[in-house]
Amino acid sequence: MFIYALGFSSVLFVLGAFASILAKMPKSGSWTIYIKYIFTFVMFLICFYYLNILFGILGFNKISFMFADLSIIIFAIIIYLIKKKNIYLSKLEIKLFVSVLILSLIVGSSYSFIKSKSENSITYEEALETSKQNGKYILIDFSAVWCANCFELKEKVFGIEELKNIIENNLILIEVDVDKRKDIAKEFDIKWLPYIIIIDKDKNILYTKNSFSSFDNKIANEIKENIENLIK
Repeated sequence: MFIYALGFSSVLFVLGAFASILAKMPKSGSWTIYIKYIFTFVMFLICFYYLNILFGILGFNKISFMFADLSIIIFAIIIYLIKKKNIYLSKLEIKLFVSVLILSLIVGSSYSFIKSKSENSITYEEALETSKQNGKYILIDFSAVWCANCFELKEKVFGIEELKNIIENNLILIEVDVDKRKDIAKEFDIKWLPYIIIIDKDKNILYTKNSFSSFDNKIANEIKENIENLIK
């Protein structure tokens, strides 16, 4: 709350201390319409981002972006009908609103598609089947979209080249979202995050790491050494 209050008060302080700046600001006009719709575009993107996560958590993983698109379209139609009833909308504003809506859906859907392609697509069931075929152990990284430390682990520990290489060459790595796959989290009694385990093809737990004092080379080396001892 202190930072929140400081942010608002700092703007008032600057305007009070440098009042001459106000006189140099551009006059209001038609350009403000474009500014309004630029912010509308940003708000649509933010809305799409969180709706995409929400529908993913609800179990619509592969088509969550479609539900997000549909929700935004319905929301946009409701806004348009309300504004049309109470305020006169020029043809320019209608065109801008529709253009911003379409652009937002294209950008949001493209982001969702690219993100899904960049993520590890192998499922828990596929990993078990692969493990039965090649005998490799499975490293499960339990995470969630709200878990900041999970992203730290992924970027600063699993991203270290030496650990990354040993995992790629000797293990089957999968990431399990505890909100989307509550059944797996319950199966292995996952109580908190981050949490990683290594299992064999019969789901026997061979290694567990659920306490992280930091996310750096030290932790990466510790995990690397444990994996090396396990696969000897």
